[in-house]
Amino acid sequence: MNDSVLTEFDRLRPGDPGRRPGGPARHLRGLLRRRRAGPREGRPTIESVLTELDRLLPGGPGQRRILLLESEDHLRCAVEAGIASGLDPAAAEAAAVRDFGPPALLAQCVRDDRLVQVSGDAAMTEQAAPPGAVEERIERPAAPAVYDPPDIPGKGPTDWGGGWKWGLIAPVILIALAVAIRVYQAWAVFPWGLDSSTTQFFWMWRMLVVAFLLGVGIFTVLWWRWILNTGRQLPERFSRREEVRRIAVFWGLIGATSVNLYIEASFWPNEDGAFHQTLVRDTAFTVAHIPMFYLFFPLGVT
Repeated sequence: MNDSVLTEFDRLRPGDPGRRPGGPARHLRGLLRRRRAGPREGRPTIESVLTELDRLLPGGPGQRRILLLESEDHLRCAVEAGIASGLDPAAAEAAAVRDFGPPALLAQCVRDDRLVQVSGDAAMTEQAAPPGAVEERIERPAAPAVYDPPDIPGKGPTDWGGGWKWGLIAPVILIALAVAIRVYQAWAVFPWGLDSSTTQFFWMWRMLVVAFLLGVGIFTVLWWRWILNTGRQLPERFSRREEVRRIAVFWGLIGATSVNLYIEASFWPNEDGAFHQTLVRDTAFTVAHIPMFYLFFPLGVT
């Protein structure tokens, strides 16, 4: 480091060198930055950056205003931080503008709907580059492939055998299960379902509670496990056909849940009311309570 540089530094930065915070090295770096940046009047200011940003930003006035307010707040905070670190206001403003980067690059990032971080020297190089250089510097990752299942006749997004398949199968399974239990009740209630102290009641009705709870528990674990595993493998992009199919499956599950709610909250409660009006029970585990509270209510939660 020669004396002419330090002499030039002392000439440009007034004050007592012995009292300047940071020592000569820090001030020399500031001097070299000013020399690379050029004359003061040629430097961009916060106002010029915001004006250029307002001209380049896409979107409507409301969207641009939000981005401009955030950008101005960021620049003002950077200037305050620079002044707090010992820079004079002009140098702090120049450093904030330099670290902020060229407005053209930020506008391009907004158009690409992603953020790109540009550090000090790279930002100054891109600001001095020709208009097409900014777009060349931005790394554009390849868009993920669109997932589109094969088109099988009769199994399209809105076909009965496609998207609506489980909206038909699931309610039929629930109704068939309720009918089977009702047939079992008609056969086993009066001979073995009225006296809870008998061995036949224990094996034919109390063990039915255990079977229902185990069945619902195993089904819930397997189904939720499948949902979690397949959820981790979801593709990032769907075709419109696949999106419509998934919406149809969703509404089919809502339909199945509605059928289950009818069975648990209307069919079995009406049977339970008729049972209590005509018979005297000696246990809470009645033949009407068992399918209602220990099968279809848990299925409704699942």
